[in-house]
Order: sequence, then structure tokens, then C-alpha cells
Amino acid sequence: MAKVPRCVVEAGDGLLARAQGRVVHVRSDDDALALEWLAALTPHLGSWAALVREAASRVAAAGYAGDPTVVMIDLEGEHTSAFVHGPVSVAVDLPQGSVQLDGASAARWVERELPWAATGVCIGIASPADDPTLPLDASGGVRIAAAQVFPSPVVGPGQVAAVHCADAHANPPDATVCRVCGVGLSVPAAVSVVERPVLGVLAFDDGRSIELRQPCLLGRRPPAECVIDGEPALSVMIDDDHHHVSQRHLELRMVGWEVHAVDLGSTNGTLHRSISTNRVTRLSPGQPAVLGAGDQLLLGRRLLTFH
Repeated sequence: MAKVPRCVVEAGDGLLARAQGRVVHVRSDDDALALEWLAALTPHLGSWAALVREAASRVAAAGYAGDPTVVMIDLEGEHTSAFVHGPVSVAVDLPQGSVQLDGASAARWVERELPWAATGVCIGIASPADDPTLPLDASGGVRIAAAQVFPSPVVGPGQVAAVHCADAHANPPDATVCRVCGVGLSVPAAVSVVERPVLGVLAFDDGRSIELRQPCLLGRRPPAECVIDGEPALSVMIDDDHHHVSQRHLELRMVGWEVHAVDLGSTNGTLHRSISTNRVTRLSPGQPAVLGAGDQLLLGRRLLTFH
């Protein structure tokens, strides 16, 4: 899964987009100009070299005028790269201290590659905003005055990235309200890596239920031991005298804070009833379906409910 930086923003008239481990911030008094530049830059977010080439080409073509201002940050890997053009300041927080980059002091632009992973990047402001974290994407950007950017933590098998409420309940990094106690979460909140909590409960039509904190392999005769996505999985046997359930029928994969159901090419297939869409669909083999509270899965004649 691609790493996506977490951003805390302050509402304003700039534009910000992000994808993978990279962020682009563009600001101009001319809205059309800012949108034009953002639209030209975001297709290159998949490659830092291509992103820098496109930005440098456009800055040179504009005569290094400083309008629009451009800030680009690369948080991929174990280093931090930055491109800053125009009258805008950037503070890169590193384990060794903070590095300040000022585009106004450069004749063309500032381009730096720092041999350390940043713990945070502050664009244009020195303190975090009070507003909640806004959803950001590379398709159109979000209007902002400034932003703080936090790299994605390294998450291993059986772990999730989390923020915590005052009572230490773990929550998804983009949560604004605690999923356990309902209290509001501070923004920005420090992101840490924790052991995966229970993401839901799978209830069977025979009264059984299992807590979902690890991947599961369900079937009429699953192997006693199995591994899914590099993590030991729970084998769950489903009784079926009619043999409508395959021996290896369905996987439940833990993807971040989500539970995905994946049919394994079973003979009779799997039906998924989604509460959010009020639709019943047949799962395509190998294609994951995200489970929501109340969703149901039909394996042969056996009904399972996700809570």
C-alpha cells in the first residue's frame, strides 16, 4: 500500500494535493493560475524526479516571477526532499533539529535533499491550525493557507498506525472522534504504531462469533496453519453437510483499519449484502470488498454477519 502523508491544514486560498509519499502546495492571487499549475503538477506525483522537472520547467517558463508559490515535499523512504519557489517558508523537522527553507531568498528556487526522514514539515505557519484534518487528494486539491505534513509511520504485520484519545483508546489517524468513547481528538495528534485492536466481530448463523484482530481463512476444510499478507491467520472451519462451502472459500484480510472479504474462487461463490448501499453483489474471485457494520456474507447456505 502506498504511503500517504497526513496533513493538518489551515483554511485559506492556497491549494494542496497529495499522493503516495508526496505533497504539492500552490498559491497565487490568480485562482485560475493556481489551478492550472496544480493540474499540471499532480499527474507527476508518482515520480519525484518527474515532479521536479515539471515544476522547474514551469518556473523557468514563467521567468522565475515567484507567482504562484510552489512547495513540494517528498517523504518517501529514509530521506526528505523539498522544492520551494517564491515567497513562502518551509520548516522541515528532523531528529537532528529543524531546517528552514525560504523560497524568497533564492533567485530561482530552493531544492534540497536531506539524508534523514522528517518527523514533520510545516508550510507557511509556525503553529498548527485548530481546524480538523481535511480530506486531501491529488484530483483537485483543497483550499488552504498553510499546512503541516507528517510522514506515514512504518507499520509491520499485525500493527496499525493510530492516534489516541485522552483515555488511550487507539483510533485511525484521520479520526476526529474516538471510536470507543466518542470524545473529540486533538488536531494534530501524534501518530504511533500499535498492535492491531479488534476491528470487528464476525457472527455466524449457528451462534458462534469471533473477534477480528488478525486475518482469517474460512472454509469447509481450511488448513490448520496459514499465512495471509505475511501474517499468521486464523483458520475457521464452517460446517456444511451439503458441500456448498468450498474447502478454502473466503479470506478476511486486515488492511489498515478495514476488514476486506476476498472470495478465493470458491465453487458456489460468495454473496455480499452491503448495509451502506442496500445491495447484494456476488464477490469476484480475488477482488476485495470492504466490510461495514451490519454487512452480511452468504457462503453456500451459511450466513455470516459483520459487526
